[in-house]
Amino acid sequence: MKSRGSGGIASDLTIKSVGVKMGFSAIAQGVINKGKINVIGVLGDGFLGYGSSSIIGSKLQFNINILKEEVSFEYLGNGIGEQEFLFNSTLGAAFGGSTSSLNNLMKKGPDGVKSSYLRELILGPRQFGNYGISKAYEKESR
Repeated sequence: MKSRGSGGIASDLTIKSVGVKMGFSAIAQGVINKGKINVIGVLGDGFLGYGSSSIIGSKLQFNINILKEEVSFEYLGNGIGEQEFLFNSTLGAAFGGSTSSLNNLMKKGPDGVKSSYLRELILGPRQFGNYGISKAYEKESR
């Protein structure tokens, strides 16, 4: 599933890299949020550019809590406040920008990491930082 094109959002997708990105996203969310995983965020993390899913996922959430076996749907104004949206989308954009820069740096030069799958294995754990800071803000603002 390697797409061809001029370097757009989907230019570097492979089935492996999408799977790795979605896996890290689901694991990070599940661990930090005590089993609650935003499916929209996971799909966004897999298929969209770095940071894009945070902007979408912070205002539209379809959550599945795998520990409590609960499902919920929240959106901006109904379960998601404006301050929470602004903080999480800004945080996601900042993490996304820095992750994108690191990804580009890893690709450069003759010794660069050419495999998008390997780059995602290296970059994936950064999601724990993004979700961890978001969770800390959520707890602090209550």
